[in-house]
Amino acid sequence: MIERSAFSISLIKIFGYKMGEIRKIYLSIFVRVIILYFIINKLLVGELKNVMLAIVLKDRE
Repeated sequence: MIERSAFSISLIKIFGYKMGEIRKIYLSIFVRVIILYFIINKLLVGELKNVMLAIVLKDRE
């Protein structure tokens, strides 16, 4: 993983980006992925709780 990132970072450096700019790019991508993960996780877990509750109540009767 580090080798692949090092190659990407070196390509970005060739285009004239500085280390601070590269950090911001990678950090912004990472933050977006984490936020997207939490949103999807919240939606799926909420839906799963609703479905599980319906199944449990249905089997109880």
